[in-house]
Amino acid sequence: GYPRNDILRRPDTGDREREIRRRIGLPRGKRVIMYAPTWRDDQFYAPGKYKFDFRIDLDDARARLGDDHVLLVRRHPNVVDPVPGAGDGFVFDVSDYPDMADLSLIADV
Repeated sequence: GYPRNDILRRPDTGDREREIRRRIGLPRGKRVIMYAPTWRDDQFYAPGKYKFDFRIDLDDARARLGDDHVLLVRRHPNVVDPVPGAGDGFVFDVSDYPDMADLSLIADV
């Protein structure tokens, strides 16, 4: 594998997971769903500035998943739109989080 993915296979990740969750501000005990789509080249404002084609009904997702889940959303760097629902306690915008491997480590789905 790639060295950047070594964190996903280490047996001693518990402390690191807790620190990552603390940095993001995730409530304890929540299951984490990660959504990190790429940009769509047919949906743009200008070259290099793409729309966020967000196809998740947040109300439905929240209702189906219940209070024990959160949704982490990571925009592609080419996408300029904000993450819908970010900051509502269910959706967390992690687009600026520096390490994707960390986010993969804490994701349940």
